[in-house]
Amino acid sequence: MDNEYKVSIVVPVYNAAKYIGRCIESILNQTYTNIELIIVNDGSKDNSLQIIEAYAKKDNRIKCINRENSGVSATRNVGINNATGKYIMFVDADDTINKDTVKDNVKYIVDNSADIVICGFYYHVTDEKITKENPIEESFTGSTEEFARLWYTKLLKAEIINPPWNKLIRLDIIRKNSIFFDERYSICEDMAFSIDVIRHSEKVVLNSKIYYNYFVKSTGSLVFKFYDNYFEALSNYYKKSLAFCNMHTENESNLKEVDTVYANLTIMYIKLICNNKAFTYKEKKSRMKNIFENKNFIKAMNNGNLNKKKKLIRLFINNRWYGIINLFYKLR
Repeated sequence: MDNEYKVSIVVPVYNAAKYIGRCIESILNQTYTNIELIIVNDGSKDNSLQIIEAYAKKDNRIKCINRENSGVSATRNVGINNATGKYIMFVDADDTINKDTVKDNVKYIVDNSADIVICGFYYHVTDEKITKENPIEESFTGSTEEFARLWYTKLLKAEIINPPWNKLIRLDIIRKNSIFFDERYSICEDMAFSIDVIRHSEKVVLNSKIYYNYFVKSTGSLVFKFYDNYFEALSNYYKKSLAFCNMHTENESNLKEVDTVYANLTIMYIKLICNNKAFTYKEKKSRMKNIFENKNFIKAMNNGNLNKKKKLIRLFINNRWYGIINLFYKLR
């Protein structure tokens, strides 16, 4: 099995000149050598493209694709469409993978005749110079139904389900089921993609070892920045997540956890709306009203397990106390 199967590794790049060399080196230095590295430059304005092209001249496993800026979802989809491996994985341009990442996970997926392998990752908080482990508690091999019942909501809460980059996937699962990143969104699109892949898999493997190095500037970076269509993207993901759970399990506690994640993330977004200095109060109220009229959100919020502060916000939301919500967040 050693190097028998080609693995396609897709790296979307936008203005990543500071980091892309480090990322490429970590991929080229894999102990598993049968790889193709598909780097898609999404109209970078720095010298990312020149760095990528210099590496491509030295290693014929690199395929460099240059395109006009279209966003991360479209960029990853270009990578999928150009992949020729049996398996595919994703790496972000400012991150790295450990040298045995491909070798170990190919062995897991082949030995277990699986469709997807999922592993944990490290948070490297660069401003604070600390590293936090985000592991999977133990290894697991089983059907998608078993995974949904035993593991899905645990990994959802731990943010291990969310990204595409801590997974090795059979490419034909993606191709046969026309699974792509939703190009309408640049946020939550990875969560929806991951759920679609898992839903169409028959066998899932969890690898308890950590391989992926996810770099963030500060702990505040773990929270999202403001996106106009964040709520729409999050609601799209929520529907997929809920449908996946309903398909495979009748466990009410699992459904409650999905509601909790959706409610918590939406309330965090409401806070961002209130703290956005570019919005007038009228604009903030209009945006909140759009969210509060969403029946799925109200149901999830009232069903979810919220902490004391969010329970207070829930009271304000149910009574449509827009001014109090705005003041509550302005004072914090």
